[in-house]
Amino acid sequence: MKRIIATAVMAAGVLAGTTLAATPAQAGTESTTSYSVKTAVVKKKGKSYLTATVRNKTRYKTVITFSQKVCKKSCKTVKKTVTLSATRSTTWTKKLGKKGWRTKGRPGVSIKVIKPAYTISVKPVFALDSSDGAGWCSSTVVAKGTIRNNTTATRSYWIEGQVGVGKAFDSGVEYLTDVKPGRTAAFELTASVWGSWCSAPAGRWAKITEVEVS
Repeated sequence: MKRIIATAVMAAGVLAGTTLAATPAQAGTESTTSYSVKTAVVKKKGKSYLTATVRNKTRYKTVITFSQKVCKKSCKTVKKTVTLSATRSTTWTKKLGKKGWRTKGRPGVSIKVIKPAYTISVKPVFALDSSDGAGWCSSTVVAKGTIRNNTTATRSYWIEGQVGVGKAFDSGVEYLTDVKPGRTAAFELTASVWGSWCSAPAGRWAKITEVEVS
């Protein structure tokens, strides 16, 4: 049995770019529903720089490799690979030399999408059981979610999560079997929450704490 600990927050960024306050002399763009790459040669203090703004439009971590032909008296191809988290972008800069460089044609791009073994989501659905009228409540909490099998084999999932309101929470588990490749299965985590949270219903939350895959 393979154990995978779910992570709640994705990294905010992968690469830090350099910004040049200059007007592009030449520019080229390659864009699809999965990515966009915009290149330009900019001039600053008598030097030429190739800049590239790369955006990952997918919901998954993606490796994007791009190349751009640049010319002066002769031509050469500059190539770079960047790795970006879902829907992230970065700016990359390379010094070419003295002024006079220009881009030729649009950038060439290839991508590799790194899909996780599964995709999971969950949200809380609350039903108030009782209240003492003074702010103390008891509730049955059903956290409804889905999990998608992104692999090429049939999988089973043992799912544990927490549901709560504010600081009050409880845990629930469910076991799903025989989820076929590319299919999505629904699950529910049932728990009970009690405490002085009647006056603050906006604090409802649910999260996955652990997933075991077999």
